[in-house]
Amino acid sequence: MFSIERSEYPFDPLNKQGYWGNATSTLDWCEPDYVVVFRLTLGFLALYSAIQVKLETREHSGTLALVVIGMGSWLFHMTLLYSTQLCDELPMIYGTCLCLYNVLTLYDKHSKKSIAGLVAYSVVITAVYVALRIPLIFQFSYALLALVFAIIPIRQTFALKSKHPKDVKILIRMYCFNLSMFLLAFVCWNIDNNVCDHLRAWRDTVPWYLGMFSQMHGWWHMLTGLGCYGQIVHSRYLRCLVKGIPVRLVFIGPYPTLVPKEEDLEKQGSFTMDKKPFN
Repeated sequence: MFSIERSEYPFDPLNKQGYWGNATSTLDWCEPDYVVVFRLTLGFLALYSAIQVKLETREHSGTLALVVIGMGSWLFHMTLLYSTQLCDELPMIYGTCLCLYNVLTLYDKHSKKSIAGLVAYSVVITAVYVALRIPLIFQFSYALLALVFAIIPIRQTFALKSKHPKDVKILIRMYCFNLSMFLLAFVCWNIDNNVCDHLRAWRDTVPWYLGMFSQMHGWWHMLTGLGCYGQIVHSRYLRCLVKGIPVRLVFIGPYPTLVPKEEDLEKQGSFTMDKKPFN
């Protein structure tokens, strides 16, 4: 169900030393160790969206966290060192806490209780995980945060149904799309961990351009990147409705984003305006 332990699958099938030295991470996956990280582009796009609609500074925090996670993931997959593994995993905890804070304080400016609880959770998980080096500690603690972050926004969405029926219809479809990305990512994660030998054997029999589609951990990165970005846009949309900020949902290529309603972006030529699949 979870990532492959290093003792089971060595860093290099030929037992060669990697460019960055011997691998010290506690995990590896059924994939090449050098990958392209999807979250970077999405993070900068989400940051631009927050600036466009002039939301509070706190709305930038989750976006910046997405960028930091992407950079940490890139370093980890490139080096397979324990120090960069922490740069990948711990920002996932901190970033999700930042996003969760924005969701918990949807109707309030600040909440000392929410801040204290999330900070305490982050500190405890960090201390225990670094001390024990057990991957399941991180995976279960992150899964718990992700579950809470999935439940609260949909409840908040339905609470606005009577006042903003058209917007809520879009938000529900967005939520279903985001959830489907996470579920597909979970399937890819489990395939990668449970049938790795079969995937590797199959890749050896086909050209590289076919074998690359079997990189399930790579698909996990792309799908979770889309899901995380979509959840950020979803919670940002909710915040705009609560604060009375007029926005509309547009697409930059395949990616949804929010822009002020009064701005005619099509005439500016800055965006590729597609049909809205959430309508």
